[in-house]
Amino acid sequence: MIKGFYENSKGKRYSIRTYEYVKSDDNGNWTERKMFKNDTLRQKHVRTITYHE
Repeated sequence: MIKGFYENSKGKRYSIRTYEYVKSDDNGNWTERKMFKNDTLRQKHVRTITYHE
């Protein structure tokens, strides 16, 4: 899990985003993750990576 926060120009935090990495491929790159904003699930990202030799 990775957490990050966003703040305005006066330094007040207005959002905390957390990324949970659910799945990864054999090369260690994430293929599925969830993004939470203030502990509420907001997005689910799924990606496919093609490797060329």
